[in-house]
Amino acid sequence: MLAEEDGLDIRDVARASIVTDNYDEEPKRRLVAEFTPSGAVAFADLTEALIGRLLSITIDGEMVSAAMVMVRIDGGRVEISLQEEPTREQWEAQASALAAALSYPGLVSTWKLAP
Repeated sequence: MLAEEDGLDIRDVARASIVTDNYDEEPKRRLVAEFTPSGAVAFADLTEALIGRLLSITIDGEMVSAAMVMVRIDGGRVEISLQEEPTREQWEAQASALAAALSYPGLVSTWKLAP
């Protein structure tokens, strides 16, 4: 049974960044989070427990992303497509802020069961 407090926090994220692929006419950008070794194990266990449920990412108590977990995610790395904002500049600002927040020890970020 997954408890409300079960999840990951900022100490489990080794780094987060934005990546771009140029395979299509419109480049696709994704947030990539890489976990510490213990964070990778915890994330794999968390995603296994959440199969068929929503995994949320919150920063300072505000949910910034949620995704349905379909399978256990091993490997210590996850890519997240974010909703496009009205302009490319707004989207890049949002994505960059999220990547920075997930790596910044001054903010409280968590990855857990969505409310």
